[in-house]
Amino acid sequence: MQGLIRRMYNVDRRVIYAILLLAMALPMFFTLGLPINIDTYVEAAYNVVNELPEGSVIWIGCEYSASQIAEIKPMLQAFARLALQKGHYIYIGSAFADGCTTAHNWLQGVFAETGAVNGENYVIFGYRPSFNSTMEAVRSSVVEAMSDRDHYGNKLSDKPIMKHFEKASDIDLVIVFDSGSPGSDDYIAVWRSQGEVNLMICGATGVELPNQLVKYDAGLLQGVVGGMNGAAQLEKLVGVPGSATKGMDSQGLAHLTIIAFMVIGNIGYLLAKKQDKKVS
Repeated sequence: MQGLIRRMYNVDRRVIYAILLLAMALPMFFTLGLPINIDTYVEAAYNVVNELPEGSVIWIGCEYSASQIAEIKPMLQAFARLALQKGHYIYIGSAFADGCTTAHNWLQGVFAETGAVNGENYVIFGYRPSFNSTMEAVRSSVVEAMSDRDHYGNKLSDKPIMKHFEKASDIDLVIVFDSGSPGSDDYIAVWRSQGEVNLMICGATGVELPNQLVKYDAGLLQGVVGGMNGAAQLEKLVGVPGSATKGMDSQGLAHLTIIAFMVIGNIGYLLAKKQDKKVS
């Protein structure tokens, strides 16, 4: 018994690391569904998309780089899935070199799942390096602003989806994924401040979340999703757990494992100390 007590607070660190690694890895293969609390600003973002009239025009600004995959990918997939399920039309653009390429790669499963057809339910405009000049041009004609070409080199004017979106004032909602600049500030300055767009929500990396919440509180954004935690909340609201839910499960189980070792170690230490007093 005495030996067991001492082992409780003197566990080999290699055993701790091995168990911790296992606790972090398991949720990546099996979704545990640990409790997730929904923040008001995440629920607000979900409600904006969910409550739009069917057939609304949604601009998705993929203003991020591929390195933000853990945070941005799940929220992009969740928003696109929700929008397509509700019968909206989505138009994807980016001033980041890899924004539209990653959107194409990350959304193929969502397009297949929802039965979305390129040119009918969605279009990917492709990379446009000059943000301000492109967005200003969209105020007059999106086809001309995009040089009548999509991400794949096909003519935009031939796509049925473009009859719903001729210029910026046709946009019902902007969803901008913000990792820096250009980001939501630029969309607000170019479109919202000019009166073209009234509804705007933001999906941000964790470090950008405080900046976006200031705009949400000021009424410039109608909803915000931030970091992996926010993405997991959005997945819960949409009803399709994804990589963010697995990531939060992994973090949660790792925290529980660390707490368990701390409790066991302290109990073992106190019991051993009590036994030592008895012996002395």
